[in-house]
Amino acid sequence: MFISRRVVLILGMLLTLQASACASNRPVTEPVEVVEAFNDEMNAGDLDAAMNFIAEDAVFKIVQTFSGKSEIRDMLQEEIDNGMQAEIIDIRAEGDRVFWTLLVDFGAGKDEWSYDGIVQDGLIVSVVFDL
Repeated sequence: MFISRRVVLILGMLLTLQASACASNRPVTEPVEVVEAFNDEMNAGDLDAAMNFIAEDAVFKIVQTFSGKSEIRDMLQEEIDNGMQAEIIDIRAEGDRVFWTLLVDFGAGKDEWSYDGIVQDGLIVSVVFDL
């Protein structure tokens, strides 16, 4: 049976796309990956997607304490509304504990902010802003 090069090329491209789609649908559970994915969603302004990485009973201590998804969601919505963009410039994990530094930009200059958080089972359960 004769198969043209074009058919082989198209089949190869489809298999590559399918493999890519399957790889990107795998759950994000590694602590560093969770923080990176959360940050990506925040930068994209997709609060619903970002909240998928937050535990129901999470606690964020960022100048003041925000407890639970509702309070955290309101705080994060304000950050998005203010145009916050953040680039992770340093990140490392020690077990479930993640330490990261962001280069944060609200459009009027950039600042470095450091955080210390706990990620368990693919969810951020706590974040502390290191002043």
